Amino acid sequence: MDNIIPADKLQEGDIFLYHGISWISKAIRFFDGTNYNHASIYTGNNIVCEALDNGIIKQYINDSINNSEFVIIKRLNNKPADMTPVQNIISKYEGKRYAYEQLLLLALICIFRRVNVNLAVTRFITKLLEIAASILVEMMNAGKEALICSEFVYRCYDEALEDDNDPFTIILDEEHPLSKSIISKSKALDNISYLLNRDCLFSYFYYNVINSYSNKKADNSLSFELVNIKEIPQFKKEMIEPNSNLHNLYEEVEKNYNLEKTSKEYCIDNNVKHALDMFISAYSTINKHNKLNKIFITDNKMILNLFVKTNANFVTPGDLYKAKNLQLIGRIK
Repeated sequence: MDNIIPADKLQEGDIFLYHGISWISKAIRFFDGTNYNHASIYTGNNIVCEALDNGIIKQYINDSINNSEFVIIKRLNNKPADMTPVQNIISKYEGKRYAYEQLLLLALICIFRRVNVNLAVTRFITKLLEIAASILVEMMNAGKEALICSEFVYRCYDEALEDDNDPFTIILDEEHPLSKSIISKSKALDNISYLLNRDCLFSYFYYNVINSYSNKKADNSLSFELVNIKEIPQFKKEMIEPNSNLHNLYEEVEKNYNLEKTSKEYCIDNNVKHALDMFISAYSTINKHNKLNKIFITDNKMILNLFVKTNANFVTPGDLYKAKNLQLIGRIK
């Protein structure tokens, strides 16, 4: 990673992966188990496009990397000479309709990825999901949508051409749900277990609820309870700033993670369950509000199914780092 790439050697479509200095950046890396917490796409002329808390915007490289300890560059192994298809998708997503994607990325990691849970982690995840739910409600009220940074980058490549095997498609690691879903498209729509890690928080509470074909129901498999969004506290930016309650809870996680034993039994907590119900309720409400789903939601199981299909196969910056057909070019910082 000692190979520093000057700006004039960058190519359109290069993917930037960031190692940020904020506490949320550290938390994303901690729970995702990788070295990167943010991603953007180089569009030429010393400019990158990225999903930030104020939308999907373009800005100069120096402004983008300012709050990062280091930033690496990855590029398709066999990159097409013409990147117009990717640029067209970037233009489609660019705008001010997104917000607070870093915290939503952290919430999705804690919901769908394997996380070893102790008392400190339980307290942190509970507060995280409560605040993430309040962010979703604020986004709905402002007419915004949720799209995290690395998901934006992945979509710009994946949607460039309609062919599944087009030269722009980023090939993710075999363990990623998107890799599994490629061979699972013939599965019944209500059988979505192939998208879920059985060790994730969502599976702990709802795995047997969403899989009606299963005859075995675990004692800890609880029903989803829809939360009225009017019960969700109003979001205030100080909730996620340094030295906030959430930040302090994360510091407790770092301090005690290797000192306390970990067990999914710590999830048997009404506060954790209610916070997860709250987040899912807020997400399903924002989807209905923005008319992203044309399916009429008739019951709680359908809400869970739609939530899994929409979110379980999200892409993190770490997933982009591990992608099979992206090569490391060097670093910009």
